[in-house]
Amino acid sequence: MSNGDRNPVATAYGLLTTNLVVLTGLGTYTGGRKVAGVLQMACGILGFVLTIAGFGPLIPRVFAGDEITFGNGFLKVAVAGMVVFGVGWVSSLISGLGLIAEARRRQRDSL
Repeated sequence: MSNGDRNPVATAYGLLTTNLVVLTGLGTYTGGRKVAGVLQMACGILGFVLTIAGFGPLIPRVFAGDEITFGNGFLKVAVAGMVVFGVGWVSSLISGLGLIAEARRRQRDSL
């Protein structure tokens, strides 16, 4: 976050929302934590791709009435993707809450 923000707490809440709703890690990156933001975005994008790659081939089988078991390789890929995405999302949640705490501290110190 820049030092010229009129309301750094509102900006931090916007960054948290960006992290959780738009793209995992984007709010962290924009908030100045570049390395953490890039890692979170990588987890989010990789997790999304793995999830889609895993579930994509299973959809026709579900509609055909085939039984899907966890032994299926595609299902394992999908679950791994959800785990990777979840790690990135939770990490971006924690980073976003840290940005809010930092903004509140900065606002309190400036009074």
